[in-house]
Amino acid sequence: MAVTQSALLRKHYQSLIGHQVSDSHWSRVKKAFDKSFMPFTKENLSAFVNFRKSLGRVKIPLTSYLVILSKVSQISYKNETLTGKEIWDLISNFDVPKSTKYRWCLDGLGEGFSIIKSYECEQVLNVMLKAYAYSYRKQNLKVVKEN
Repeated sequence: MAVTQSALLRKHYQSLIGHQVSDSHWSRVKKAFDKSFMPFTKENLSAFVNFRKSLGRVKIPLTSYLVILSKVSQISYKNETLTGKEIWDLISNFDVPKSTKYRWCLDGLGEGFSIIKSYECEQVLNVMLKAYAYSYRKQNLKVVKEN
């Protein structure tokens, strides 16, 4: 019996999260990738799992995780390193206090934040993931309060 691509990806996903997943769980993951228009590959699946682990138990729908992940991936494809000034300019688009932005930088970069320093794109991804997740939660709270 031939093993399908989906079965291989499912085994990879299960190895990443450390336990088996039900058929319904797996179908939700596949549907989320279909809706997000991200290619359903090992690399994207790994990035998705790492993203979910980095944000912990944030209540964001699966499709929104993938939308955020695709936005962040676009930033990483453009550059290999970014200066602190470029990072600050990227997160200045988010309407949050300076202290929150600084905390994102400290948490995401794992070291003292400086406008002059250069940071690897993988470090910057953590900052941007936190920023987009914050933005998503804030938007949904506004929608709930308006209704």
